[in-house]
Amino acid sequence: MDLVKTRVQMLQEGKGFTGIGFRRGLHGTNVFGDTLRAGGGYRKFYSSLDAFFLRTVAYTTTRVGGFLYFYDWINPDPRRQARQDFYGYAAVAGGMTAGVLSNPFEIVFTRM
Repeated sequence: MDLVKTRVQMLQEGKGFTGIGFRRGLHGTNVFGDTLRAGGGYRKFYSSLDAFFLRTVAYTTTRVGGFLYFYDWINPDPRRQARQDFYGYAAVAGGMTAGVLSNPFEIVFTRM
């Protein structure tokens, strides 16, 4: 689905459309059918799995590592448990760090 959504967005760049609802722009089912008829069958939709795995591994590793780093920074005493809002702060900071560092992989995956 992400492949079809991205191709619809790329085909519509720089074009002005009028109308409302499904008549506006290109419809996803048409792009799906064109991609399927272009050759390669359903395997064509999974041609960028290597970029997907690289993105997932990079994002997940960075997010978990960032959470652990920020949690240790917020709560340096391992004998006591931090408050719930500190967990949230560490999670947001780790997710933000992962989003910034894995953004190049996301761009490659989306534009393949």
